[in-house]
Amino acid sequence: MIRKLCKQYTNLTGDDIEILEKVGVLLPVLSDLIGNDLFIDCLTADGKEAIVVAECKPTDRPSLYHSSVVGQKAWQGFEPGVLRTLTTGVTTRDLKAVTQENRSVRQTVAAIKNRDNKIIGVLINERDITEHIRQVRHVELLEEINEKLTGALMTLVDNPGVITQHLTDSILIFDNNDIAIHVNTQAKELYKKLGYIDEIVGMELKNLVLCDEDYAFMRKERSDTENEIVLGKLTLKIRYIFVDRDSSIGMIMLIRDISEMLRKDKELILKSVAMQEIHHRIKNNLQTVASVLSLQARRDKDPHQSKPCRKMSPA
Repeated sequence: MIRKLCKQYTNLTGDDIEILEKVGVLLPVLSDLIGNDLFIDCLTADGKEAIVVAECKPTDRPSLYHSSVVGQKAWQGFEPGVLRTLTTGVTTRDLKAVTQENRSVRQTVAAIKNRDNKIIGVLINERDITEHIRQVRHVELLEEINEKLTGALMTLVDNPGVITQHLTDSILIFDNNDIAIHVNTQAKELYKKLGYIDEIVGMELKNLVLCDEDYAFMRKERSDTENEIVLGKLTLKIRYIFVDRDSSIGMIMLIRDISEMLRKDKELILKSVAMQEIHHRIKNNLQTVASVLSLQARRDKDPHQSKPCRKMSPA
């Protein structure tokens, strides 16, 4: 296969191809020794691309590939190390690349040279870093979510010193397809109060949004918004936050139950009104008493005030 592909796609001589075939014989031993997928790539005749002429998968662990990639092209944008080493001869170590099956790998690429020290191909060792990339992205997303949530909570209060009281908010996180991918305990309890029986993770946003007007606005504007709604005995303040950068998270919904706060505010208002009414009545009563006392005082001080006549006894 190495000879056939080299003759079809490269300008390599028969002696060059023979060297590549000898390296190809060693691939199974090297692959099992290292535990990674190994490949031999050669530069095509036009010098613009590389083509895979040989491959070997380890026998004692899973390969990164489901199918053979022999005969496929390696592109500069996806495998920069391969083209770099093929053209310069400099060994490339642990450079990130994307495989033909769209997996993230780290490539170490070494030049294969003929007797005249001319580069005739490269030997490639690939190490899977898909999980590492996933973990890095997960950390980045968590940092972004944390920043978003912190910013959202800060805007919901006038005094940053009381931010801790808002850690009981219900939090729902949706992906780019508007599917709930994470909810906290507070959100689960809230939706249980609202009559939801099924697990809300996996539900669509349109089934979890609590106001039709909010949903219509979000579909149209796709921008952050905040609203206050009343559902039965509950009064909820809801904020919708859209994640700006391209990621697996599309939107975050924060819900705060302010029913108890409003109830206490109402009680304080009623108590205040009652106290004002009591003060008003006491003031009126005191004014009435003061008026009566004032009249009595004036009557006692007036000398012309008529007094009762004494009856005269008969002579």
